[in-house]
Amino acid sequence: MSRNPDPAVYALAFDEAQRSLTRQEESLDELRSRTGTLVAAAAVAVSFLGASAASGGFSLAGQLGILAFIALSTLAVVILLPFHGWVFDNKVGELFSSYIEADDPADIVEMHRDLALHHAKHIADNEILLNRLYWAFRVAAGLLVLQIVLMLVDLA
Repeated sequence: MSRNPDPAVYALAFDEAQRSLTRQEESLDELRSRTGTLVAAAAVAVSFLGASAASGGFSLAGQLGILAFIALSTLAVVILLPFHGWVFDNKVGELFSSYIEADDPADIVEMHRDLALHHAKHIADNEILLNRLYWAFRVAAGLLVLQIVLMLVDLA
C-alpha cells in the first residue's frame, strides 16, 4: 500500500468519517424523538376512540385496534431503550495508549488514517442498527394507521 504524501488527505478522511458518525447520532436522536411523538398520537387516538367504543363493548375491530396499539407501544419501547453496540466517538484513553504514548508513537497522519478506518467500521455497524430501528418505526407508524382505522370501524 502506498501512502499519499499529503497529510491533509488523511485529515479530510478523518473529518468526513467524524461527520458521518455525528449525523448518525443525530439521526438516532431524531428517530427517538419521532417515536415519542408517534406514541403520543397513538395514546390520544386510543383514549378518544377507545373510550367511545368501550362504552358499548369492543367488537373484533376494536380489540384488534387495541392489539395494534400494544404492538406499536412494544416497538416504540424497542426503539427508545438504550442498548449496546452504538459507537459515535473514540475513547480518549485508547488514543493515548494506542497512538500518543505507545512504544512506537504514531504521527498525525497515521492517527488520522487509522481513526478514519475505525470510524468507517463504526459507521457500518451503526448503520445496521439504525436501519433496524427505522424498520421498527415504519411498522409502528403503519400500526398507528391500522389502530385508528380499526377503532373507527369499531365506532361505526
